[in-house]
Amino acid sequence: MFQTYLRSGAIPFCLLPPQKNRKEKLFLNKTYGLKTGDIDTYKLVEKYFFETLVRLHREKYQKVAELNEVKDDSIDQGRAYVEAYVDYTHTIEAIHDIIEHGGGHAGH
Repeated sequence: MFQTYLRSGAIPFCLLPPQKNRKEKLFLNKTYGLKTGDIDTYKLVEKYFFETLVRLHREKYQKVAELNEVKDDSIDQGRAYVEAYVDYTHTIEAIHDIIEHGGGHAGH
């Protein structure tokens, strides 16, 4: 599913947590840059790339699930839940766009 993304080079940086954005952006750009090199190296890096996307998705989902349990306890916790939920929703939209349109928010 994400092979389309890697072929297109349309990097969906909204999938990345803001605090990791710079480091992960560099990694994703390097991954894309390796696609014309040694095929075995690229396959290894591609596998790591997919594992990273799955991990980031799970982290965002876990955060939403945890905050869902306490969202009604205070205004601050409610706001934290909404922020995490919106971030997670944007992640899902970006993944959907990659699958449907090959990257970016072309369908929106």
